[in-house]
Amino acid sequence: MSTHSAPSTLASTSTYNQSVEVTLPLKSAVTAGTYYILAQTDNLGQQVESEENNNLNFAQIELVVPPLPDIIVSDITAPVEAFSGQEIILSWTLTNRGEADATGTWTDLIFLSEDREVGEDELYGSFTFNGTLKPGESITRQQVITLPIDLEGNRYVVVSTDTSNQIFEYRSEDNNTTINSQILEVKLSPFPNLQVEEVIAPPTAFSSQETVVEWIVTNVGTGATSSPTWQDKVWLSKDQTLDSTDTFLGEASNISYLGVGDSYRNSLTVTLPQGIDGNYYFLVQTDAGNQVLELNGEGDNLGIGSVTDIELTPPPNLQVTNLAAPAQGFSGENISLSWTVTNSGEGETAENRWTDIVYMSTDETLDEDDVVLGTANRNSKLNAGDNYTVTRNFALPVGVSGEFYFIVQTDANNQVFEHAFDGDNSGFDATPTTINLTPPPDLEVEVVVAPTTASRNLTITYRVANLGATATPNTRWEDSFYLSTDSELDLGEDLLLGNRNHGGSLNIGNNYEGTATFTLPHGLTGEYYVFATTDNRGEVFELDKSNNTGVSAEKVTISPLTADLVVQSASLPTTAEAGKGILVEWSVANSGIGDTGVETWTDRVIASGDAILGNEDDVSLGSFTHRGVLDMGESYSRREIVTIPFSLVGSYNLFVVTDSRNQVYEGAEENNNSSEPLPLEVTRSTPDLQVTAVSAPVTGASGELFTVSYTVSNLGTGSTFHKCMV
Repeated sequence: MSTHSAPSTLASTSTYNQSVEVTLPLKSAVTAGTYYILAQTDNLGQQVESEENNNLNFAQIELVVPPLPDIIVSDITAPVEAFSGQEIILSWTLTNRGEADATGTWTDLIFLSEDREVGEDELYGSFTFNGTLKPGESITRQQVITLPIDLEGNRYVVVSTDTSNQIFEYRSEDNNTTINSQILEVKLSPFPNLQVEEVIAPPTAFSSQETVVEWIVTNVGTGATSSPTWQDKVWLSKDQTLDSTDTFLGEASNISYLGVGDSYRNSLTVTLPQGIDGNYYFLVQTDAGNQVLELNGEGDNLGIGSVTDIELTPPPNLQVTNLAAPAQGFSGENISLSWTVTNSGEGETAENRWTDIVYMSTDETLDEDDVVLGTANRNSKLNAGDNYTVTRNFALPVGVSGEFYFIVQTDANNQVFEHAFDGDNSGFDATPTTINLTPPPDLEVEVVVAPTTASRNLTITYRVANLGATATPNTRWEDSFYLSTDSELDLGEDLLLGNRNHGGSLNIGNNYEGTATFTLPHGLTGEYYVFATTDNRGEVFELDKSNNTGVSAEKVTISPLTADLVVQSASLPTTAEAGKGILVEWSVANSGIGDTGVETWTDRVIASGDAILGNEDDVSLGSFTHRGVLDMGESYSRREIVTIPFSLVGSYNLFVVTDSRNQVYEGAEENNNSSEPLPLEVTRSTPDLQVTAVSAPVTGASGELFTVSYTVSNLGTGSTFHKCMV
């Protein structure tokens, strides 16, 4: 019925008294009679007790059902006949036959039934009532509903009141629905029926050209159109059936109502598809979007024109009729190319935009291995027999040499419809061009300097120069740095420290200097050469890459200066009580040969049922974060209160573990981070909660408030640590 928090924790032998107001249940399943009020303390089992089965007590009460309302529906009135889509007025009477006021908000629903049986009927209205009906009082309600436009036949009006049971009527909820005995005859309203009376199609037409289609639409139905506008759509078909293979040509709007027997004439200028030839039909569908409700006349909206003989419009044929390239060029430099495109077909291009692509090839055949040098866009139509000439500079690839052909492919993306002439759009200069190798740059690592010793970090100074004949065409490349035990760089075996990006072109004879600092891996020791490799990805074209790597003159000796955290001392009381806190004190020192390197790590206090740290019986009592680097020889102390879980009792060993998550690298000294086991005896005093008294009124009415008083006592030896729920 309800839950309540205890006012406070409860010491041994203490009690508390509490009175609460609860509502007796009021629902159809509850009958009058004798019941018991049960009071249970610690109902969620939050409090560990010496006895868990004595938390319940009770008081007897006689329950009575109070006077309640009972609403019924009567006197439904409705018209004898109506037309579909029409508004009709309905009225009905609500009477409270119960013994109490019906007060509040409830909903009446209106249904129409085909068979005078309540159930599975269609809902037509929902009407809210807000107010009070006294016992024996009646009200008459009048509302308007709209009949569906396609409804037809005999119907019976059904009214159901308080449909969501907002008014509790106990066991009288099943008399809230009444069906009218009078028949409501619904007649179908007049509907339009649009038909395409005639499609006037041209006897002949040409592919890809414009032509005009006309048609006449008549309303042959019994009523005017309900919409003032709709769309007629036009398709082109190889047969007289509209399906997914037909081509949609466009649509035209009608913008006025159409009365019974009235007609309108409409037309549309359409562009026929490219490349078609033969006999076709123009199909016109009126009201293609079903904006006009025609009820049973929706299936005859299609009109078919007479056959139209469509002839193929002569297509264009774009060809590269000339391409001129110089006899020689230099890699990485610009070269001037000129080409002419001629429309050798019998018709002009219907399109006014297409793209020419220029390729460089080792042979006279255009294939996927050829290199794209660039594009040129055409932005106007080309008549039959006309041509255009393009002259443009293109950058040759870096580092190439030999004899090459230049190929131009006009309309490379097939933007122009050429019918059967798409296969001859490429042309080339039959005389190859000799590409001479432009003297390239030559990057060299001139200097690599590293310290003779390192521990945690290593800083490298280096210099890269361009000793070649030209500036680098690239403005970006990457330099890499390695450690090796010998003076030969082996990318598969040696240690990559990291990479640094260079930005900017490097001119002849110029250089750049850089400094790179890397954090060395944990545990790395020994003597190493330092290597620097410029342009490690080969992004800069060079003839000689053997001098792209430099090495330090001397080895660097790497000796890690690791920290070694140890718990110098730890202390705590020898006894504790479960559920209470104890003071734990400890000191941590860095006895290593270097600082901790990191500023943050975690110390933990752990209880174990044995003298072994790290097995399954360990219980973490607390985690504590240390902040700040600890240099060698330094230490810190902490004093923290940890709470002994109430579930622990008996003999335990406590451990203090520093850097419990191994955040500090300590090399070989990671296994000495815990204190010696500190013995602790844990005792536990448990409470025993009992409901020692419950009092309530002798009688009560369903749905009404009444007061329950009860007493909870702690008859155990320990205090509670939760404010338990009753």
